[in-house]
Amino acid sequence: MGGGKNAKKGGCVIKVAKPTQDKRFDIPAVGLKTLQTMKKYKLSLLAVEANETIIVEQEKVVEFADKNNIVIMAV
Repeated sequence: MGGGKNAKKGGCVIKVAKPTQDKRFDIPAVGLKTLQTMKKYKLSLLAVEANETIIVEQEKVVEFADKNNIVIMAV
């Protein structure tokens, strides 16, 4: 997530599939590293495409988000 450094404090990350992405082989995913990078750049919202994004180690991700005031939203 190199774009995080260009975001303003409190900004958001939006994770969606590309229109031409073949979901049989390439599914959007987020995990702890995503949230750790968000914390580094002081970003506060992670929006993922509902029913289309894998959250790796979901319990750990939610726990980290809670501890660091990061909102996770499915849209």
